[in-house]
Amino acid sequence: MGAEYRRSRGCTLATILARDLDESRTEVTAFSLWESAAELRAFAGDDIAAMDLYPEDERYLIGDSELRRFEVASPPSR
Repeated sequence: MGAEYRRSRGCTLATILARDLDESRTEVTAFSLWESAAELRAFAGDDIAAMDLYPEDERYLIGDSELRRFEVASPPSR
């Protein structure tokens, strides 16, 4: 996920976060940061609130998946 997103115009950061919940389950969060909503739409399509999963993702999902979109309130400091 990260490499494909990072190659996309307007994506400034993409990474995957993971934490073990127990011996058989891991929670995974994909995180990406985009220069603008317009750049995100160019990558994801007009409905940026819709989750677009890869075909192989379905076999790993337990329960509902959730997409949450945030506006940047404070840019990252360097």
